[in-house]
Amino acid sequence: MSGNRKKVAVLGLGMMGNTHIAAWLKREDVELVAVSDPNPKRLSGETRAEGNIDSFSDGGFDFSAVAKYEDFRDAVRDENVEVVDICLPTLFHVEAAKLCAELKKPFLLEKPIARTAAGAREIAKVVEEAGILAMPSLVLRFWPGWKWLKEQIDAGTYGRVLSARFERIGSCPGGRFYGNGKLSGGALLDLHIHDTDFVLYCFGEPVAVTSYGYPRMSGEIDHVVTHYRFENGPMVVAEGGWLPKNNLPFRMGYMVNFEDATAVFDLNADPPLQVFREGEEPEAIPLPDESGFDLEIADFMSALSSGEPPKTATFSDGLASAIIADAERESIRQGQPVKLEF
Repeated sequence: MSGNRKKVAVLGLGMMGNTHIAAWLKREDVELVAVSDPNPKRLSGETRAEGNIDSFSDGGFDFSAVAKYEDFRDAVRDENVEVVDICLPTLFHVEAAKLCAELKKPFLLEKPIARTAAGAREIAKVVEEAGILAMPSLVLRFWPGWKWLKEQIDAGTYGRVLSARFERIGSCPGGRFYGNGKLSGGALLDLHIHDTDFVLYCFGEPVAVTSYGYPRMSGEIDHVVTHYRFENGPMVVAEGGWLPKNNLPFRMGYMVNFEDATAVFDLNADPPLQVFREGEEPEAIPLPDESGFDLEIADFMSALSSGEPPKTATFSDGLASAIIADAERESIRQGQPVKLEF
């Protein structure tokens, strides 16, 4: 078995890098052979990044057992590396993806896939020319409560959707990267884009967006409310933002009004997911104890093995989400709706 395992390098040992490492280590069909980070203490395992989903980011493994590089380019060029997982700061995504394409190495790319839609298009072009697998890490599509919602929408379990509201609000991670909106894109691009992508996943491409927002932590948009307009579709709104470090628990959830029921997810409630129907007691919906990160990596590996596109998240999906995020930023700047062109 060990001879058939794909050899993986993880670029970047921030919160997402550690989270992905924990997921890779659960698999028997891969071998983690290299990591990169410019911080020597992270490379040694002496320090570890934290974040809103720290319970998933143990990242505990023997750093002495893998090749360690301060420069991510050296990790990609390592001849022992067959597959690359890009968890670098966003400003390096285009360069890292282009290098993977040049060396014909398939890669998983954390969101946001690029700082702008133009950068995402650059990646899409080189990936198509190289003919390799490139999958965006759109993990919300795999998250149990959201995966359940998508399944109900597609099945028409409760009738058609009339309206939907999504929320994602938490403390700013802090540090030089997140505090510099020119690098991170602010909360609109780092946090809110999860819900933007899920709206795309559930309802298709909107024809226009109307967004309201303001900068606070980073100098870019750090709190945003967006209305996604669809022709003959439901009313859909998403709110996302960063707050100063405080004791308010991280909030993520949704309220979706179907013709025959209302589905509500509240991360901080017990139970978190309930369905409400007229004249009936609320129904608690049990969710599987599974990690969206594990599921997305399984989807990536399945696509790599079969040679078929990923079933749940393709690179064109990541590009479409980047286009919508650009339009949201532009709507805030202009103070008016922005039509979308994909």
